[in-house]
Amino acid sequence: MAALFGDAAEVPDWRTGPRVQVVQTDGQQALVVEGVVQSVAVDGPDIGRGYWPALLPDAKPRSALILGLAGGTIVHLLRRRFGPLPITGVDDDVEVLAVARQRFSLGQEPELRVVVDDAFDYVANCQVRFDYICVDLFRAGQVPRQVTATPFLRQARRLLEPGGAAIFDLARDRRAQERIHRLGRIFLVERQVLVGLNVVVHCRPPVRPVRGEA
Repeated sequence: MAALFGDAAEVPDWRTGPRVQVVQTDGQQALVVEGVVQSVAVDGPDIGRGYWPALLPDAKPRSALILGLAGGTIVHLLRRRFGPLPITGVDDDVEVLAVARQRFSLGQEPELRVVVDDAFDYVANCQVRFDYICVDLFRAGQVPRQVTATPFLRQARRLLEPGGAAIFDLARDRRAQERIHRLGRIFLVERQVLVGLNVVVHCRPPVRPVRGEA
């Protein structure tokens, strides 16, 4: 599962090379899948550029769920900003996870639990609650329709502790406002952060049940 970042012209044409590549783009080591940057290495003292810092919660969560783990950029940023905390990372691309372990230090954090699974299936079956859920799910550079479908959003809300944060990475395209409107039916939309080709949406569960729900 991939995310959008930077200039697609900076990365090689994946059709003439490996599907999963590690390249330098915008001065950072990047994990690229089918021509789209999924993750970047976290180096230096700051928390980096791009949309990834915008996906972090405002306060340290007691537990975190990352849907779309990829190279683990959010894992490293969480640790850098807040210190160690229990993190569950979900991704269904074993090739990406293998490269992430080899080149992006994924799995060196003892508090990280990596789950190889479809994110939508995992959320549907999960019985654990989290203070922070990061939804960074793209497929071939596009946001899957399930990301803002009512069943998935209700399931994600069910996994949030009261007062927890659900933060969504969406494509900044002609359907962005429609997707945000869908989020607003299930969550309280607190703010939107525009970063390059992305819009990051910070949400909270409603204090009272949504109309029409128990």
